[in-house]
Amino acid sequence: MDKEEKINHWLCMSRYDIESAEYMLSAGRYVYVVFMCQQAIEIIWIQKLLNLKSTGL
Repeated sequence: MDKEEKINHWLCMSRYDIESAEYMLSAGRYVYVVFMCQQAIEIIWIQKLLNLKSTGL
């Protein structure tokens, strides 16, 4: 898996976590909404770090 594929993989995982949070929000599972949003943010940071690393910064 090259770096672009890894970055896309992390972005897809983040989108999945946000979608999961939306479903949990509609079910009133608020603690899990917060957790899934935290996970999505963490994944986006990983993606950003991989992107910076691939550009040499």
